[in-house]
Amino acid sequence: MLESIEQLHRSKRVTDAVLSKMRELLANGEIEPGERLPTEKELSVAFGVGRSSIREALQVLEHVGLVETRHGVGRFVSQDVGVLNEGLNWVNDLRLSSAMNLLEAREAVEVSCARLAAERGESDDIAELSELLRVIRESFCMRRAFSAETEFHLRLAESCGNPVMSDLVKMLFDMLRGQVDDFEETMPFTRASIVQAFGEVLESMKTRNPDQAEKSMKEHFAVTKESFAKIEQQQKGRS
Repeated sequence: MLESIEQLHRSKRVTDAVLSKMRELLANGEIEPGERLPTEKELSVAFGVGRSSIREALQVLEHVGLVETRHGVGRFVSQDVGVLNEGLNWVNDLRLSSAMNLLEAREAVEVSCARLAAERGESDDIAELSELLRVIRESFCMRRAFSAETEFHLRLAESCGNPVMSDLVKMLFDMLRGQVDDFEETMPFTRASIVQAFGEVLESMKTRNPDQAEKSMKEHFAVTKESFAKIEQQQKGRS
């Protein structure tokens, strides 16, 4: 399959482009059911992108059942044709989903999570969230800061005490994996507001102030959506 891969243009969203090509190879039969996939390193060289982007794409494919990992052996394409077809349709729908729509869905759930976390969060939750906030605030590496921000959202959802809502947040983050490169681009513009909003949420958890937690999380999403809209406009201008 490696000979069927052309290196990607950097102007594209890298993870999304990897997903698109992998889906194409699966759909046209160049990768057969049950076939072992090349290693992350081999795919990284073939696509001409970093291994982290390859890993993100493979995680999405694994999440929907297209790919399975056999520990100590490697990654394999699913042998179940029905799962393959369903997974291919899911990935296609994901690629057509608007990142802004997914952001709005996250906001609807996560604002409520923040409110509940302020009512129910425990000292261990606050301690772990405080450490993640420190990483976001102090890290010189944008990728590390972005990873800590993602983990903060997931950990805050866990601290709300409602496993259904926590699972919804995880699911929405999984759906955004294909657009993770775009979201990381917003980090230099949003980090200061993220630190402020997350700090306010943490203070709200300490003081049991759900109204403030809700307000701070709404403000965080407003800034994120504004920054992401600017990134999308820049991309349209380059295309």
